[in-house]
Amino acid sequence: MRFTYRFYRFVLLCIIRICFRWSARGAECIPRRGPFILVSNHASYLDPVLAGCASRREIHFLARDSLFRFPLVGRLLRSANALPVDRSGRSPRGLKSVLGCLAEGKPVMLFPEGTRSPDGSLQPARSGAGLVAVRSCAPVVPCRIFGSYRAWNRHRRLPRFCRITVVFGEPLEEFWKGDGRDAYIDASRRIMEAIASIEPPPGRERGLIRR
Repeated sequence: MRFTYRFYRFVLLCIIRICFRWSARGAECIPRRGPFILVSNHASYLDPVLAGCASRREIHFLARDSLFRFPLVGRLLRSANALPVDRSGRSPRGLKSVLGCLAEGKPVMLFPEGTRSPDGSLQPARSGAGLVAVRSCAPVVPCRIFGSYRAWNRHRRLPRFCRITVVFGEPLEEFWKGDGRDAYIDASRRIMEAIASIEPPPGRERGLIRR
């Protein structure tokens, strides 16, 4: 990891461990080298930070391109491996950046649901993650975050301090068949099924971090 990224990760790890009793499981599922696509459920503002801190590799993230218009914010986001993306979908720049990172052997994180869940439950996948998987043929690492909805969902102005656990699943190393929208949707559906199949840790945590 670069020094800047390592520093950000250290600071954020200290905060989330204290505030959210954070823990991570299955980090050994993350490939030690080469590109991969980290896919996760999305229920909270915290999800990119939680998954990124749990990963042993530097991760590249997507951020709204409008945030990069502010010079200081833009520099901070770029130093944290954020890639600008047009949320309206009119510009292909975000897709090109993601595929470019993967072609260079860098990991990228995507949220197949596209946006934060309104109630903490898993939402149907959009075609974007499947498109990237089909076009890149990179391994897909599913991840499920338990507790982040309760901690800070889209309806809360401030976070609630509670237990959060990040769990990684085994990589999907499929060579996705076909091309076009139907193939992308099918790949996204299978990716979302892999996320849904990840169970919360056993014991008393099950009742505390279901979402």
